[in-house]
Amino acid sequence: MRNFHQPLSCIVVMTILTLQMTAPAQAGMSSIVLTEYGVERITGLSTALFFGLAVSTLLVRYFWGLLVRDTDWPKPTLAKSFAATFLGGLLFFLVLVMIAGSRELLTPGAWEPDGILYQLAPKSDDLP
Repeated sequence: MRNFHQPLSCIVVMTILTLQMTAPAQAGMSSIVLTEYGVERITGLSTALFFGLAVSTLLVRYFWGLLVRDTDWPKPTLAKSFAATFLGGLLFFLVLVMIAGSRELLTPGAWEPDGILYQLAPKSDDLP
């Protein structure tokens, strides 16, 4: 039987090291510097996301367990419940991105670049 713990630990360590890098952007790439309020807001959002994901994982595990109680289907584990919750969230995010992209395709030229962000273009008579 193969030992999968070593590659997994290498991936975890490399991910942590990558996320810890705080070098400035190179080659003229734009970088965003957050204010103190922005840092606190991101911290609050990430905390809410973590607890939301944790609660959703526990709810999926509970309801999955109720559904498969008297069947031969696989029993819920925390890892399977987390995977189902995470993949469902990714699918939801994909749908929202597709909706936003289709709105942009239906109104070409409605947004113009303003630094690293976009702003609504001035209204013109030649736009539909």
